[in-house]
Amino acid sequence: MSLSVPWAVHCERDCAGQMTATQPTWAADERATARAPRPKPGPAAVLEQMKQVADERMAGRCVAASRSTVDDRVVTDLITHLESHLGEITGGSQGDESTPDRVQVVWFEPNSPFEGATTIATLGLSRYHLDQPSGTGLHQELLMHLRVADPPGNAAAVLFYVAAELISRGAGLLRGEVIGPRGSLFGRGNASALYAAAPVYLPDEFAVYEEPTRSIVLTWLVPITDGEADFVRAHGWAAFEAALFAVNPDLTDPDRHPVTDSRRASSRPG
Repeated sequence: MSLSVPWAVHCERDCAGQMTATQPTWAADERATARAPRPKPGPAAVLEQMKQVADERMAGRCVAASRSTVDDRVVTDLITHLESHLGEITGGSQGDESTPDRVQVVWFEPNSPFEGATTIATLGLSRYHLDQPSGTGLHQELLMHLRVADPPGNAAAVLFYVAAELISRGAGLLRGEVIGPRGSLFGRGNASALYAAAPVYLPDEFAVYEEPTRSIVLTWLVPITDGEADFVRAHGWAAFEAALFAVNPDLTDPDRHPVTDSRRASSRPG
């Protein structure tokens, strides 16, 4: 899947076996919205669902039982790490046949990690080994902070979509990387792209979950506008994060004004 493909494009195989876009918008349809999290009874149930999905999809394959046991323990420990910073898991979505194997999206309790916010995150993307330009491997999970009052209905579809793209390309997201623009992100507001950031709203120890044999990097996806995406590519991620620091916008608000416009406006003579 190319980085130029529109958000949540639905595809079909043409006669030549190539991927052909049938809807060049992202999560504008009911199927994408329907994958938003639904209330479920917490982390134990989410883990059980993940085991069940994994069992079904591994049926008929030669997979060592010891590996399955290790994976289950890793998921349990990762849930503990996430909940210790983001609050209790209150919902989850397994996606559908179009979403990646053994990857879910989970939803955490409201007003955490701060008042008025909630967080959704992938759970299971870190099972996949992703490459980095340095040649070292990367295991990664993705998260988004959203407003409790009006979270976008397709937010889970967004995370499934990005997770599928990373698996398809075989490479993880680096800090400062921009995905998009590809049209409206949430079907409202100006957001059209995603910026990969360190999860700075949380303590430093949250950002990387250490396991005995690997580290899992937790990457915050920040919705940004066309102009902000252009700014990052023109001036670099450090300049963009400096602009965020200077303006201090509400990054949980999908309808916020672009920070780069704010900086230009503030530099004009009064």
